[in-house]
Order: sequence, then structure tokens, then C-alpha cells
Amino acid sequence: MAVAFALSALAMGCEGGQSDAAVADRVMDRLRSEPTLASSDLQARSEDGNVLLSGSVPTPAERKRAEDVADSVPGVDGVINQIEVAGATPPPPVAAPPPAERRY
Repeated sequence: MAVAFALSALAMGCEGGQSDAAVADRVMDRLRSEPTLASSDLQARSEDGNVLLSGSVPTPAERKRAEDVADSVPGVDGVINQIEVAGATPPPPVAAPPPAERRY
């Protein structure tokens, strides 16, 4: 009996009995229910209570809103926001520094 209990506890995950899949599902449910985000292309993954958001939204404000919504879900300990703003220009690449001058 004790072995069965231990196995079921392990299967449930360590965050208050909430599995990573359940946390990610709740985050996605909340994002879909948010009127400004419902039509956005968003994904959420969870690992040990840390949620990774990805996808794209039209504005920086919606990107921040998605992060705030995810962070408010019970069981979420942190949010890594990798959502891209559609149409945003990526920053220019950083130029390599010139080679050091060699003295012989």
C-alpha cells in the first residue's frame, strides 16, 4: 500500500500535487479566456512550476499581458516569456570586435 501511495505521489509531481501538464493546461485555459489573447498563437510548457511561453502576439502590451496571466495561475512559480511580437524588427546583430593588434 505504501509503495502504491509513493508511486502515485511521484506521478502527481512535486508542486502541491500538480503535474507540469496540469499547470500548462491551466495556463493555456487562462490565456484562451483572455479576450485580448484568445486569437493569438501561444503555447505554454511547464517544468517544476516554471512556465515557458512561446508563440506570437501583435503588440508588446499583449506579450506582457500573457506573462501576467500565466504568472497569476496557481502552481506557477516563474514565467519565461519567449513570445515574439509579430512584425517587430529584431535587434541588429552585434558586430564582432575588431581583431586585437598583434605586436611582434
